[in-house]
Amino acid sequence: MLWFEVFVVTMGGMIPAAEHARCSKEATKMYKLIDRAAPDYRKLMQFMEILLNLEHAGPQIVVWDIDRLKRIHGQASEYLHFQGAPFDTHENPLGLGNGISKLESMANYIWGEFTSGKQTGNMPLDKMEPETKAVWEQFRDDKLDKVGVRTQLLIAQPVLTARRGIGRK
Repeated sequence: MLWFEVFVVTMGGMIPAAEHARCSKEATKMYKLIDRAAPDYRKLMQFMEILLNLEHAGPQIVVWDIDRLKRIHGQASEYLHFQGAPFDTHENPLGLGNGISKLESMANYIWGEFTSGKQTGNMPLDKMEPETKAVWEQFRDDKLDKVGVRTQLLIAQPVLTARRGIGRK
């Protein structure tokens, strides 16, 4: 479910049904989609952090560590799909203890982010104001760095605020 959320965020709110079906059936297809989406996700989350830091009451978002989630998925699947002899697995106190410890560590990372008060999300690209979207596209295409993004968004802020009618009585 978490992968699905990350994909939805990265792909602007839409995952084609065929792509979702392929990924839910085959881990290799899912990992290919993750590898294809990860650079855009990382970049978009950097952009969203800058954008939301300029808002007085902007929500905080979780920036998932994609590489860590991939490791967790791979390591956890060892326990979900493991086909070992009982004396090497659940009958072995040391092996069982190590397995529980690993799973607990993985779960704590995910649970910690879910309970941090932050949300998984972003602003859908098709809902961005034209000025904001133009800054995003420049950042995505490496034509602006983080300082340039912040500067451009600050310059656009009065126009965006007036357009939204914020501060009017």
